[in-house]
Amino acid sequence: MMRLITCLCLFVAMGTVCHSAIVYDLFLRTSRGDSLDLEYNVAPQDQLLADVILRETVTAPDDPNIGATGLGAFGFMISSTGGDGTFSITSRPNFQLTTFNTDDTVGGANIFGVVAPTTDRGNGVFESTLATVQLTAPTAGRTVFELLDPRSGASDFAGVGAGKNIDDASIRTRSLSLITAVPEPSSLAFLTAVGTACVVGRRKRRLA
Repeated sequence: MMRLITCLCLFVAMGTVCHSAIVYDLFLRTSRGDSLDLEYNVAPQDQLLADVILRETVTAPDDPNIGATGLGAFGFMISSTGGDGTFSITSRPNFQLTTFNTDDTVGGANIFGVVAPTTDRGNGVFESTLATVQLTAPTAGRTVFELLDPRSGASDFAGVGAGKNIDDASIRTRSLSLITAVPEPSSLAFLTAVGTACVVGRRKRRLA
């Protein structure tokens, strides 16, 4: 009986490994690199262009869902929270946009579309570019730009053809944070003193 239980456990474990051999990441790619939950220190109101990428990583014995044919359908949500940073969608091929407010919003935007070609990066990695957004850093503090599942319980991503639906639970949704440093009080006092000294110096020169 113990051997039977052990065999069953091994069978279940093997099935789990095979099923989980395909990994998906939904993330933002900027000139600074792939943002897999990363933070960037920037100047106030700095702007970054970011591509929305779905990456499929496949290991044997599984076959890719989107590698050969691309995406047949996709849907994601982008949101911004914290600070006064904003985003705007600059490129949205092959999809329609539904929003909480507008596509430049403090809440978020739901994006659904069809047909996104795939690029083979080698070593079982395939990527589709879904959209391009412009991120604007906050005046001060931190703004988090996050990609999320727009419809809980629904399959928002699928390859082309039958049986190519991608389980949303298998997609790791990622974020990017832009942080604007606030000068310390001592720094502000120093800058104020320097500015005052410059003004006084100029006045003395004029009087002379």
